[in-house]
Amino acid sequence: MLQARRILIGSFFRDFAITERHLEAIAAAAPGFEIVCKPEKEVTPADVAAAEIVFGRPNPQWVAAAPGVKWVQLPSAGADGWLGVRPDDLLLTKASGTFGVPIAEWAMGAILMLTRNLHIYRDQQRDRKWRVQWSAREIMGSTVGLLGLGDIGREVAQRARAFGCRVVGFRRRLEPVPFVDAVLPLEQVLAEADFLVMALPATPETYHLMDARRLAQMKPGAYLINAGRGSTVDEAALVDALRTGRLAGAALDVFEEEPLPAESPLWGMEEVIITPHASFVSPARNTDRRTEIFCENLKRYLAGQPLLNLVDRQAGY
Repeated sequence: MLQARRILIGSFFRDFAITERHLEAIAAAAPGFEIVCKPEKEVTPADVAAAEIVFGRPNPQWVAAAPGVKWVQLPSAGADGWLGVRPDDLLLTKASGTFGVPIAEWAMGAILMLTRNLHIYRDQQRDRKWRVQWSAREIMGSTVGLLGLGDIGREVAQRARAFGCRVVGFRRRLEPVPFVDAVLPLEQVLAEADFLVMALPATPETYHLMDARRLAQMKPGAYLINAGRGSTVDEAALVDALRTGRLAGAALDVFEEEPLPAESPLWGMEEVIITPHASFVSPARNTDRRTEIFCENLKRYLAGQPLLNLVDRQAGY
């Protein structure tokens, strides 16, 4: 008797919680497959070795040692740690399209907090202080600059336009993007943006992209919003730009070292909003979106068609 082909699902406790409804959708998309679903922390090397398809993020070394695994669908938008895993024979896909909405809402919320001083008022509430902050500003008529024009950038652009902002962005190919008024060279985006929203992957090309030189090219009094990867910003240079008043503030969800070390000067800066790499969190919706992407890819896999969101190992994402 032939052994059933197997799909292994390693689910997270909160933001990737597979339910019976999700399992039914996966089973319908992959008839004849045995589906094994376990909490990620309980997945073993033997579980990985017995699978043909993995939906989750197990130890990459286990997949490297499991030639029977033909395809890994990552639940993340990044592929950090996976680029060198069996590059010649392993299909590797990511979950791009899952996180655009929550991260865009986080970015717009951060912009509103910074410009309306809501973070300062929250601190004043804790200290029972009644003090008007006269530095508030409107965002209508401002320019939002985007570094990264994937699904996150497009979702930010749509919301920024709804607030009456002009939207410009940078990408390697200078071609039109929905809701973006102009795709421009990097230096021009930096010079024009009142709010620079970053949603870049971690690659050698993007490492410290925003260093002291490029931070100095930003519009004086601008804000930096980073929801991509912490390695794209030189944090020491950012601290200097904030201390000197070159930049008015920053909202940071990602950092070079996570958790952010307690000694980082960013913690004590009133003009900085810090969140713990949580901009993507949306437990009620993210599993649905991940599962929809996986089910579409299952159908394509079984039909021998190209998969969505294939990781470009040369580009690094």
